[in-house]
Parts: sequence; C-alpha cells; structure tokens
Amino acid sequence: MNERESAIIAERISSSIDAITALSGKIEKSVIEVADIIEKIIGKTIVSGSGTSGATARRMAHLLNVTGNPAYFQHPTDALHGSISTVTKQDVLITISKGGGSAEVNKTLELALNLGAFTILITENPKPSAANFCKKIVVLPEIGQPGEPGGMIAMASTLAISTWGDALCVILMSRNGHSFDEVLKSHPYGAVGSSTKKIKGS
Repeated sequence: MNERESAIIAERISSSIDAITALSGKIEKSVIEVADIIEKIIGKTIVSGSGTSGATARRMAHLLNVTGNPAYFQHPTDALHGSISTVTKQDVLITISKGGGSAEVNKTLELALNLGAFTILITENPKPSAANFCKKIVVLPEIGQPGEPGGMIAMASTLAISTWGDALCVILMSRNGHSFDEVLKSHPYGAVGSSTKKIKGS
C-alpha cells in the first residue's frame, strides 16, 4: 500500500468521524419527535429511498423490526408500480433523500400523503421540493467534500443518517420495553443465534 492510498483511507476515516460528530446537539429533538409519532400510530413504519439512500432505508427498516417496531422497506419505483397500495392512514412513511427532490421520491410521498399516512422526509436540503408532501421534515447537517467524494457520492451522509436511525431505534426499544430476550427469540440464526445456543448450553 503506497502513501497516497494510505492518505485516502485516513481521509475517509476522518470524514466519517466528522460526519457523525457533527450530529451531536443537532438531532436529539428530531429523533424524539419522530419517536413520539411512531409510538402513537397503530400501523407500521415504512422506510423508503432510492440509490444509496435506499440501502440506508433498508437498513433502518430492518433495525426497527429488530428493536420491536413493525416496519418494512418500500422502494419508490415499486411503490409507483402498485406497491403504494400497502400504505394506509394508520402508517408512517419515512423517506430518505439527500437532496430531497428526486421525482420518484416526491411522487411516492405525495401518494402516501393522499392515502392518509404520516409522511416524514430525512434530508440535507433545508428547502426540499418534497416539502409539500411531508408532514415533517428532518434536516441533517449538510456534508460536502471530502465526506462526499466529488460532492456527489453519498458516503459520510449515509453514516450520519444511519446514526440518526440507530438513535431512533434505541429510543423506541426503550419505550416499548422490547427486551434483549425478545431480540434473541427473533434472531435464532447467525452469530447472535449461535451465541444464544452457547449460553443456553452452558
């Protein structure tokens, strides 16, 4: 490994750390507010996003389930080809969009809002074009270069959004009393399941 590549890796680590550190003191209120919203619904939480934001949304939906909050990932394109029909007025739709303005994301939010769902947008854009279709907008600190190489490739921002989502999951888990025993019951395979079997066998 040459010095140039070592410097690139060091810069990437530093950028990731900076992105997460920048959240301190800036996300607590929004996490609590969204937790309050989810806690009051009697339906499910749907998490949506395209591209890298979609991968981040899929992760958030999974962790909501792990921590005892029924959720699923909805791809905006699939939503616009019929899957939006699964959304009801009892649900919350959390959409992740760095720029807050892609056409498929906006249309999905619009349709979900018309169906009566509580629509939430997580973005870096304080004035997103999707604003008219959202009941709540969460604006995270904007991350430029070198956090986002070329100012375009979402890297550090996905870590920031994931951290926001992790905080939401832990808050909800604390509120709903979802214990680690329950986590283990729903996670019989993988390293978690193996650890559980070892504990029970000891």
